[in-house]
Amino acid sequence: MSSRVYRVSSRQLWLLATLLSVCVTPLVLPGLVIPLLGHDAWATGVVSLLGGLLGMGFAAAVVRQFPDRPLGEVVATAFGPVLSRVYLALLALLFTVGAGVNLHGFVAVVAGHDLPLLPTMYPALLIAAVGTFAAYFGPEVIARSAEVLAPLIILGLVIINILAFSNAGFGRLLPLGIPWNAMGSAPVLAALGTARGFLLVLLLGAFAHALPSSASLHAGTLIAAVVITLSCALPVAVFGATFAGMDRFPFVSAVGTTGWQWIPTHGTVLLLIFWHAIVFVVFATYTWLAAWLWKGLLARLPWMSLVVGTGLCGALVASATLSSEAVSLLFSLWNDAVVVLGIAVPALLWMRLRRRSRYPGRRGVEER
Repeated sequence: MSSRVYRVSSRQLWLLATLLSVCVTPLVLPGLVIPLLGHDAWATGVVSLLGGLLGMGFAAAVVRQFPDRPLGEVVATAFGPVLSRVYLALLALLFTVGAGVNLHGFVAVVAGHDLPLLPTMYPALLIAAVGTFAAYFGPEVIARSAEVLAPLIILGLVIINILAFSNAGFGRLLPLGIPWNAMGSAPVLAALGTARGFLLVLLLGAFAHALPSSASLHAGTLIAAVVITLSCALPVAVFGATFAGMDRFPFVSAVGTTGWQWIPTHGTVLLLIFWHAIVFVVFATYTWLAAWLWKGLLARLPWMSLVVGTGLCGALVASATLSSEAVSLLFSLWNDAVVVLGIAVPALLWMRLRRRSRYPGRRGVEER
């Protein structure tokens, strides 16, 4: 790990974790699950909430058990130096790819709705350049930027949901029921990893001045899950399950419908304006996390080259031309990796550390 000690406030850590939990999931996920679940697509939000609560609970438990110790040291204590390096390398790869995967979801919306003649590489490189610049200066700068942008993001989330609510017919969502036969599909299971703010708490929680309370951390996850649930439910309430299932970005299209003259006809313009802020924070955070982990594994490489290289990899992934089937597969695989590395492994880590703390002398006896 890098020798520099980073410090963020508990409020900043909570805000970053909540924004990472929202991310671009409301833009991408509805187009993947509505064709499978129809008017029951809202149930994906429940899956997202379940994964987010589990991941946040285990991440907070690990951080509280070993305060002021980076994750690498904690994992090495439980699993040894070799497995620790393997796990950290997989996390670094996860964030490197994840920065590009999430940015790709946004630039695809930009190219498909607002700027269809603009190559996806242009917005990808523009956002990646700013995000990489912020990542170079560390999480303190990213966190302060998120605080400045927070009013814009909150107001934007409120406005776009009002736009979608204005033409929603909630009778299309009835009868409510969880479609158990479709809950085992890949995009739905991948939703376990969509409210992924727990990844930030797991890695950066030890460097916060004070870790937020469990209630506030879970509240941030709940906020993200509500936004994700609305993004899956409102397109069906506006267009019906059949028509919403034909759209690649149904939530974005639902926001574009409005019943008031004083709101612009194309609500997607407002969505893209404020969602830029979310994407910038997410890309910068993932880029910094990836570069920080790579620095711990490849200590001889200079910090600037690691940050620039990681940001460039993310930009290339984001600007790649992919079919909708490839995007669905990539989204599912990446979120499956989040579930394994961000929920399953920390759960095993917490149980192993708890067992060691309960029987501190057992290992010494066995070694004799």
